[in-house]
Amino acid sequence: MNDEISVCCALLHDVIEDTHITYKDLNDYGILDEMMSIIDLSVHADALSCSGSITRVMKALAKQSLR
Repeated sequence: MNDEISVCCALLHDVIEDTHITYKDLNDYGILDEMMSIIDLSVHADALSCSGSITRVMKALAKQSLR
């Protein structure tokens, strides 16, 4: 992942958490699927603790590295 995509994902994760914009809105705006996956992983799920969120990201990264 390049730095430009990383910065965009970081900003868009805040957009999801802090505004009325939804995943569907971002998809409708043409945000790449790769970015949507990263954004989804970085948005804190209310039902998960911080360690639960970290575990979720680590599992996704491990799964991705197996491809």
